[in-house]
Amino acid sequence: MPFSEEVNEYINAAPVKYRIILSELRNLIHEAVDGTDEVIKEGFPVFTKNRDFSYIRLHKHHVTLGFYNFTNITEQTEKLKGSDETKRHVKLKKVEDIDHELFSRWLKQVAE
Repeated sequence: MPFSEEVNEYINAAPVKYRIILSELRNLIHEAVDGTDEVIKEGFPVFTKNRDFSYIRLHKHHVTLGFYNFTNITEQTEKLKGSDETKRHVKLKKVEDIDHELFSRWLKQVAE
């Protein structure tokens, strides 16, 4: 798991309640998709494997887990929010909002 120092800084700068969510999501992404790299793009962490497939982003009142290539997701897409042509996201306010099994499947699908 190659963790980037820039992403470490992004997560460590977050308020504690969101730092836990960001760290958990980061670990989940790396566990779900072998060979994942991470970089800061447009001011937030983006995860890549041959192409960008996911991102995490801190907002004032929540954390977003985003998915590029969202059309590859085949289940429970009603949980995905957004209107961008290429990406969708879920909003997380507490660590218990993380659905490890579902998000892991989604991550594998968008990384294909």
